[in-house]
Amino acid sequence: MPNGQTDVFRISQVRLLQILEANLDSQVLGLEVGIGGWRPFQTKDVFGLVNEFAGSEIQAEVQDHETYILHIGPNWEYWFQIGPDSQMYEAMRVAHNEVVG
Repeated sequence: MPNGQTDVFRISQVRLLQILEANLDSQVLGLEVGIGGWRPFQTKDVFGLVNEFAGSEIQAEVQDHETYILHIGPNWEYWFQIGPDSQMYEAMRVAHNEVVG
């Protein structure tokens, strides 16, 4: 995982669901951190959590200006890394620019 946090922003559930819906056919979007390290995740993995924790804020962290980490859940206990090679990356860049300008 990158180790240079360069920004943090909130992304609405509606906006994140829009991004996920545009990537429903993607096999692997990035990596999820869990016990034992990182593992690949698919759209359905994140989609289910976003819906499960409706009403919770979603925090997106930018690492080294090139990687996004989504923090999902009431205590942000689920982490998903989205790198430049992810099909979701460009949409995350746009969402980031919408928030920070």
